[in-house]
This record gives sequence, C-alpha cells and structure tokens, in this order.
Amino acid sequence: MIVQNENKVFDVSFGQWINALFFNITASDETGPWNAHLDFEGQKEAFFHLLQKWLAEKKIHLLPPTEYVIWNCPEEEKSFLFSVRGEPQYGSFSVPTKKIKGYTIWSIPHEEMILYIRDHWPKDVTDENDLKLIDFFYGSYCPNIIWVDSENGNLVAS
Repeated sequence: MIVQNENKVFDVSFGQWINALFFNITASDETGPWNAHLDFEGQKEAFFHLLQKWLAEKKIHLLPPTEYVIWNCPEEEKSFLFSVRGEPQYGSFSVPTKKIKGYTIWSIPHEEMILYIRDHWPKDVTDENDLKLIDFFYGSYCPNIIWVDSENGNLVAS
C-alpha cells in the first residue's frame, strides 16, 4: 500500500487519539492534499497499514481495548477495573500485556491486533462522517494509542 506523506501524518497525529491517525491520512497543507488518491476504503486500508507498520517500527503501542479485556479473562479473575460512561467495567489484565514506562501495553502479535480492529470495525460505514465510526473510535472495541517520541523515547497518550 502506498501512503504518501507518512511522516506528516505521524507528526500531526502524534499524541492524539487513534481517530486522529485515521482522519489525518487525508489531511492537507499548503502543498495540497496528502493522499487525495484514496477513497474511504483506501483511507481505511492506509489506516491499518500505518498501524501495522508503526507497531513493527515501535513508533506506537496499543492499549488493549476494554471489550477485549472483559471477554478474554477467566470469570473467576474478573474484578472491577474502571468505568466507562459511569458504568463499571470488569476484567483482568491476565490478557497478554506488558508494562512499558508505566503503561499496560497490549502484547499480542501485531497482526492479531490489526485483525481484532478489522473484525470490530463498523461493517456498514462507507463515509468518514458516519457517527458509527466515531462511536467505534471512542467506544470499548477500539484500542487506545500510545505514541513514542523519537527524540527521547517518552510515551505520549491523550
């Protein structure tokens, strides 16, 4: 997959939520649109491509999505973890994780992370302005992203 202006997309997305990466793929600046050749499906594929690439390059990490934690732990290990929209969420970090600089990072193979995100992507969304897409990015099925500062190795999240 060819994604133009990858460094610009990374720089303007750095430190923001994962949805910023998706939307910034088709952003523009004074030189024009960065990836005008991509339709919505192409933008989606570019998103998965950049996630996979940057995970492999250790430019980003992902936190396990709430829903993944809830459904992938044994019943007897479930305990109160946090709340989402005021509702208690139960689960256990017995799912594959590792600690990096205080963050609990999802530690399954990158390909499986991407497959999980693809499997939970809203199936009938055909436009970046569809509210189902926003629900996905801010809901319990989408992982949060941690950005790695290339200058000092610090982890940045919003």
